[in-house]
Amino acid sequence: MKFKILVIFCALSVLSSAQNAVDYRSWTKVSVGLKPAKDYKLGLSGMYRTNTGEGFNRFISAAQLSKTPSKNLKYASELRHYLIFDDKGANTGIRHRARLRLTVERRYKVSTGEFFMRYGVQHREVITGSGLRRTDFRVRATYAHNIKNFKWDPQFNVEYVGNAGGSFDKSIRAGVSTEHNFLSGKIDLGYFYERNPQLLDLDCHTVSIGLKF
Repeated sequence: MKFKILVIFCALSVLSSAQNAVDYRSWTKVSVGLKPAKDYKLGLSGMYRTNTGEGFNRFISAAQLSKTPSKNLKYASELRHYLIFDDKGANTGIRHRARLRLTVERRYKVSTGEFFMRYGVQHREVITGSGLRRTDFRVRATYAHNIKNFKWDPQFNVEYVGNAGGSFDKSIRAGVSTEHNFLSGKIDLGYFYERNPQLLDLDCHTVSIGLKF
């Protein structure tokens, strides 16, 4: 029942776009996973993000170190560097940002798949250009549904991102994704809808594609 509600929510989000401003985004990512030690994994990635709204396109390089002490628990830390391509207004150029995120994820086995709860806190610093430093917290629920004799098992997720300083810059995301073996790695395809619960006049639709090696 919970996942039927999620599908209905995604469908209604598309219909609501007819009355609100709409921002369409794309995320393209390539990542490589390494295992430096037992129970540890190091992920290196590059991602390019585009959008049609007031924001800027950006390239994100990241390094994530995770530890899995058991099959049901994972800790992770991620460091990101942002290149933000400011091409609007009088002062154009490339802005630099940095972000550190810490997460804890818990896995639960259910009869039809797996359920994950992830809790995180992150801090962003401004290196060059205008902008504000900020600290956010995130909570994400993911359900991975296993379909017999089907290679593109779907994952459904809902995430809340809040600002620790009480800013209006909050968001709720709901989406679906899937992955499949590709060459020597995996290909990941996804979509999510995003809205700020306090600013209800903007709808964001994001399509993502990723390659994992």
